[in-house]
Amino acid sequence: MAYLNSSVQGAILNRYSSREFDVTKDITHEDITCLVEIARWAPSCYGDQPWRFLIAMKKEHPDSFNFILNSMVPFNQNWSQHASALVVILADRKFSKNGDFNRWADYDTGAAAQNMSLMAYEMGIMTHQIGGFDESILKKSFMIGENLNPLSIMAVGYEKKQPAEPRNRRPLHEICFFGKLQ
Repeated sequence: MAYLNSSVQGAILNRYSSREFDVTKDITHEDITCLVEIARWAPSCYGDQPWRFLIAMKKEHPDSFNFILNSMVPFNQNWSQHASALVVILADRKFSKNGDFNRWADYDTGAAAQNMSLMAYEMGIMTHQIGGFDESILKKSFMIGENLNPLSIMAVGYEKKQPAEPRNRRPLHEICFFGKLQ
């Protein structure tokens, strides 16, 4: 299986989500823009590209950074406050071509977020997806419209230290079924 030695595989297998950000090293606007550019090339239903990214750089947008931070549960606030940027990942649930409901928007937006995470790893940047937040706080703070669904917040920065233990994954036989679900 030659494909198991690809550079894509290396990024997928070696990427991890640390909670240890280096507060002495800031991510640049250029690097964040690169991550969004890579996200832009994710596949999407009808090529609609339903993803939207609300980016708050800690030093450039401190008020926005704090609004996003304050939407999180306390545990996530404790460690994500040290990130260089917080990115609210939103899915536009209406097709741009006709305004109809796009039931694949969340799925497509997840693919874009994965692109960002893999590219960040390749650039030596740490990302960590956060699900513990109150979307109503975000919607109120940033006047987010009804059609935009906040899916996650991504903490972005440089890692302080690597985790001591390797990541674990379920064995294939628990997640992959040929011909029928078991």
